[in-house]
Amino acid sequence: MIEFSVRGEVKRGASKTTTMDFQRADFGLFRTLVERVPWERVLKDKGVQAGWTFFKEEVLKAQELAVPMCHKMNQQGR
Repeated sequence: MIEFSVRGEVKRGASKTTTMDFQRADFGLFRTLVERVPWERVLKDKGVQAGWTFFKEEVLKAQELAVPMCHKMNQQGR
């Protein structure tokens, strides 16, 4: 038989959840970044899956630059 004990306090980990802050988003910058991509030329010889992947990556890059992130507060932090 093995006997053991756990000592010390149990810490609750703080959540690092972040959300997009659309109130401070720069949609003009987002539009500009998306319009800069020559869509017809880039997507011309790509299949549906490859085209969708490229489109998604470009939109996510623009979103990362134009929409700031903010830390989500829990119920106790309000």
